[in-house]
Amino acid sequence: MTEFFNNNEIYFNPPAKLIVVDDSHLNRNFIVSAFTAPNYEVISAADGKEGVDLVKKARPEIVLLDIMMPGMDGFSVAQELKKDPVTKDIPIIFITALDALKDKLKAFEAGAVDFVTKPFNHKELIARVRTHVELARLGTQKQEMLKIMLEEKRNSAIARIAAGISHNFNNMLGVSFGNIMLIESMEKGKFEQIAEDALHDVKKSLERMQQMVKQFLVLANRSSELKGGPPASEKLNLREAIEDVFNNIKIQKQNIHDIDKCCSMQIDKTLEIFSDPSHVRELFNLILNEIVESTGGKAQFHISAATFPNRGETDCIIAIKGIPNVKKNAEAIFEPFALPIANVGSGLAFSVAKHLVELNGGKVKADFPGDDELTFTLTFTSA
Repeated sequence: MTEFFNNNEIYFNPPAKLIVVDDSHLNRNFIVSAFTAPNYEVISAADGKEGVDLVKKARPEIVLLDIMMPGMDGFSVAQELKKDPVTKDIPIIFITALDALKDKLKAFEAGAVDFVTKPFNHKELIARVRTHVELARLGTQKQEMLKIMLEEKRNSAIARIAAGISHNFNNMLGVSFGNIMLIESMEKGKFEQIAEDALHDVKKSLERMQQMVKQFLVLANRSSELKGGPPASEKLNLREAIEDVFNNIKIQKQNIHDIDKCCSMQIDKTLEIFSDPSHVRELFNLILNEIVESTGGKAQFHISAATFPNRGETDCIIAIKGIPNVKKNAEAIFEPFALPIANVGSGLAFSVAKHLVELNGGKVKADFPGDDELTFTLTFTSA
């Protein structure tokens, strides 16, 4: 909430939204004219039923509610609002000509936070509304602060646990790799082919586990990364970065025949984006490596990019063919261990890639345009 003083009046930013429910046309006009822009936004209803519908739809900060109305009176309106979880916490100020103590008590029992007696004083009405808007916003502000504090505490605990798990997993993986290398050196040339293949599969699985542990740690630490400020961004040639990534994948996947045919590219050689270079290379490595690894190099992907000066952004599209999918929510592919496509996205790679894009102020979305197609659209800040 932002407040500032001008001519001894408090102004709210954004404007305080009020709803007036009163069957009197004169009363409604008086209240609407009392609470003017830019301090307030006022909507009015002429009867109780219309008032209930309007409050549920508009979600105001304060309801100014007349008690004596034909049909659905103010007490009934208040009861209706208080039993709905969506509207039960909206403060209600009763406007009433009733001045007896029992009527005032009934008003508070119905859920009112205050009341104004008719004929009401213009300044008193504004003062009471202003006070309750301030109290409501202060309460919301405190709730948001508490929520942020609890979220930070939770994320900090998760990060510590993740660091401990990752450390222990890496130690165990190191021991496993060491023992396999020892066995291979001692028994070199003595294994039958089936045993050689089995050892190769074990090493491959261990390498995959190492990658997942690293990715898990990145996701667990994302809150602390964001707290430390934005990453160090600089101009980066997008085509060169992707070519470097794919060349490294080709070296790692020499066992995949015709891997060069998997990828085609249509990106201007001078196109530059503004981002953290290490993050960009890592996120493309995660996406492309996951596709190649999971499909055995059978899927084909075409990478293109276009800059939109009016938005100040560059969209990079990775169009992949040859991947069966279940045609559900494409965005679920970014959930850890999701399975929206057969054998792909079952780990953390796409989740980490999405996190790295967003960490640099970008956006990423996925779509299934066809039965065997997957498209990623990555949006970066243009250089």
